[in-house]
Amino acid sequence: MASTRNVVDEFYDNYVSLLKLLEAKREISLQSWAGEFFRRIIVLVAANHLESEVKSILRNLVKTKSGEPKLESFLDASMERQYHTYFQWNKRNANAFLGRFGKSFKEAVERDVEDNEELEVSIKAFMEIGDLRNTLLHEKLLEVTLEKSVDDFYQLHNKALLFIGYLKTKLV
Repeated sequence: MASTRNVVDEFYDNYVSLLKLLEAKREISLQSWAGEFFRRIIVLVAANHLESEVKSILRNLVKTKSGEPKLESFLDASMERQYHTYFQWNKRNANAFLGRFGKSFKEAVERDVEDNEELEVSIKAFMEIGDLRNTLLHEKLLEVTLEKSVDDFYQLHNKALLFIGYLKTKLV
């Protein structure tokens, strides 16, 4: 199954191209600055992409199950300000979000997670990106210490995409 490219892929590709250009020009200090700057921004880009994907899944769910434009409008308005309250980001699991769909749905997903280590890793990656996004935006963006590199965050985002795909199949 071929994966589709997304905004995070494009961002990462541009970052790699910039680093190669700076390396060719022997701009070591600018390379260092770019790495520090881009690793903060990739978290925001990745979190925004994942949020857009989840919102799209929820919109599709409401549209296909209800077909009621008023309900779709209500959902859009509530997601605009409430999306980040759907999760308990620091928990590194999606139980708070999954529980919004009822106990039986949440328990079914928990069983799937128990049977699929890759899905568990994906959910943790999704939650870590969301948590870091909140940290960066609610603390001083350039003063937060980040342990991971741009490459690490890019891979974290790619891992989180499995959870997005899983949600697409479960919330139909």
